[in-house]
Amino acid sequence: MASSSPSTRPASTPPQTIAEVLRERGYATALIGKWHLGHLPDYLPIRQGFDLFFGLPYSNDMDEPWYPGQAPPVHGCNSLLPDCRPGVPLMEGERILEMPAIQETLTKRYTERAIEFMRSAVAQGQPFFLYYASHLPHVPLYASDAFLGHSSGGLYGDVVAELDASVGEVLRELGALGVDDETLVVFTSDNGPWLLWATDRPVPQGGQDSGSAGPLRHGKSSTFEGGMRVPLIARWPRHIPASRTIAQPATMADWMPTLAALAGATLPPGVEMDGKDLWPLLSGSGSRDPDGELRYLYYRQDNSGLGAYREGRWKLKLAVRGGESVYARYDHDDLLFDLEADPGEQNDLAPAMPEKVAELKRHMTELAAEVEPPASAR
Repeated sequence: MASSSPSTRPASTPPQTIAEVLRERGYATALIGKWHLGHLPDYLPIRQGFDLFFGLPYSNDMDEPWYPGQAPPVHGCNSLLPDCRPGVPLMEGERILEMPAIQETLTKRYTERAIEFMRSAVAQGQPFFLYYASHLPHVPLYASDAFLGHSSGGLYGDVVAELDASVGEVLRELGALGVDDETLVVFTSDNGPWLLWATDRPVPQGGQDSGSAGPLRHGKSSTFEGGMRVPLIARWPRHIPASRTIAQPATMADWMPTLAALAGATLPPGVEMDGKDLWPLLSGSGSRDPDGELRYLYYRQDNSGLGAYREGRWKLKLAVRGGESVYARYDHDDLLFDLEADPGEQNDLAPAMPEKVAELKRHMTELAAEVEPPASAR
């Protein structure tokens, strides 16, 4: 495993990321794949608790200048067109290995580095935290020669097949290393499908490149369920019951308290956590919300404010004029859905239940008052 620079966070500053929290408990930590939480040195993964970073500092479609004073290749073309390769760099630690990244080979290299990291940690008797954040299937899509043209789902299918094979190699290595029963594996996504690309637009290597939200409505950039709700698979032999489906929702923010609790770590003092410990829900011993209070605020991607609110089975989607982002253009009045009966959000109950709409708006406003809004929405 390649060495990396130590974190520059002052020793007196409490840990702020899950990598820092777990590293204080003796874990080896690695981020393989996409970061996108700041590309300047102070914000890169190895300054935020990760011993190893191998991947992209932002989305694989971006083609932007690097550090101030540098002049990397900036193509000045639409990086989603087939004649323009995005100029995103591949990095190790704080060092640029290649620019533009050769994206056809990234999944293979991600897999190799992930396995190398796990082997090194096990050889040293260290528990490990591996955050494998594949940039795929974000567009533009690139598959290696071993997978290109081999699926029945076009380029998108090829890419998903290669990602699936990568996950399979990681799981096999856990077994080979003898730590399968000691390792919690979580597989999920950060948003729904980017339906902008479900067209005949000219994208790299052609094809239908958007994916699908199945029965859910719309996709990425909207506050319909197809944009916000994603699948999650959690696997831990002998700890999580197999073949069980959990209908109760959770959020990505729940993983900080969940993983900290499982590792016996202390959460950052003086920081109010938005998430809750998921272990009772995953293990089958309890609920994420034992008090029965399930409440979520949905903010719009363009930072224009709240887009929707969920309370138990009820979801209020606020009126929209012109859409919620450049990728989700539509107009509608306030919408009310019963998500337990209608997860696809096809039956608007607002006209028949105005009192429920008004009640949810009051509750939403009360909860939103406890949340600091994004700067651009203030």
